[in-house]
Amino acid sequence: MNWLIKGSQAAGILLIAGGIIIGILPYIVPSIKFESLPTAITLFITGIIVFAISKFTGNMLIGLPKPPTMKESVERISAGAEFLKQYNKMNKLSSTGIPAKVKVLGFKDTGQLVNFDSVIEFQLEVIKEHKYDNYFINSHKQIVSKILINRIETGKEFYAKIDPEDKNNVMITFS
Repeated sequence: MNWLIKGSQAAGILLIAGGIIIGILPYIVPSIKFESLPTAITLFITGIIVFAISKFTGNMLIGLPKPPTMKESVERISAGAEFLKQYNKMNKLSSTGIPAKVKVLGFKDTGQLVNFDSVIEFQLEVIKEHKYDNYFINSHKQIVSKILINRIETGKEFYAKIDPEDKNNVMITFS
């Protein structure tokens, strides 16, 4: 877009210069008829208009954000796909999951953002009715709203839903 604006400004300057040259040419070379004056005025005014419009639109476009690069677009699409995957997983678990409690043994922010929310990696202990049935999940990733992140602490227990077909597939409900 930048090249288009600069090219338009250059065209405006060339039209202005052409208008000036054609306007003064009859005075320098007397054999040229004076009928070139309307052409000179038209070129000069057209050049001013083209230059002014390109300058104005160029200034308007300065504050606009640059379009994302291909890499950024792919990252955004991947984040959207991850969000949908997590969302579908949470929907399934909320309806078919077995209620349980989980204890946060550790957690860290992965640095990934999905829909402006953080992806957190948890180390969990799934707490069963009998202590000998408890088990650990070393790497559970879940999207966590920024509002809820402050509630997460090591050693804290939360309610969760566990997939009856895959005991490592967990959704922490943070309630």
